Amino acid sequence: SAGTLLWAKGAGGIGLETLGGLVALPNGDLAFAGLTFSLTCTFGAGEAGQIQLTNLSGGTSSDMVVAALSGDDGTLRWAKHAGSASSDGLSGIVALADNTIALTGTFITGSAQFGIGETAQTTLTGASSAADLFVARLRTDNGNLIWAKSAGGLLVETVSAATALSDGDIGITGTFTSAIATFGAGEMSAATVTNAGSATTDMYVAKFSRADGSLQWAKRGGGANTDNAQGIA
Repeated sequence: SAGTLLWAKGAGGIGLETLGGLVALPNGDLAFAGLTFSLTCTFGAGEAGQIQLTNLSGGTSSDMVVAALSGDDGTLRWAKHAGSASSDGLSGIVALADNTIALTGTFITGSAQFGIGETAQTTLTGASSAADLFVARLRTDNGNLIWAKSAGGLLVETVSAATALSDGDIGITGTFTSAIATFGAGEMSAATVTNAGSATTDMYVAKFSRADGSLQWAKRGGGANTDNAQGIA
């Protein structure tokens, strides 16, 4: 209550690391996500559970990282990474009511790996080599992937914000530059959104099932010029 420091922890390597988001979990722990440009990134340095993650690009581009720490003393619970051989972007982390988390962001090279080495390992394939968006859900007891989904078109799609909805599902919003962007590709509920302009950004909002990541719906908004979505609640 007096602002006394309880603990402080760091993570990183010889390159640049950035923090993209931090959430409090229902069990009292903390989860955070960000980017690493280092060839190797160390979490929980000096602890019994120390983890070192190796960059998928060889340290030439950014990988996404996510980790959980004990709320009591900051001890590392687990750390995971995901991404592609090129630059990846992380836009947010959301705590869900069932003590899982959702991550959102972009990948550029046409494919990205999630849940590396796990039973549910998933390779997302984009519609092009431009930036596609992703949504992924992870367990918080061990960081293992539950599911990962992507959406996009021939140009750039991004996620500006995500939220946990009252029914437990996940809502996201952002922008798309492609003439047509597809959500839920291959699913019964697949939907496309059409850009009202030409090589400009329109807004979208979409809802994904918490259980399996299936698309519930996707809608667009905007005009012939540039439009942006900044938040969702």
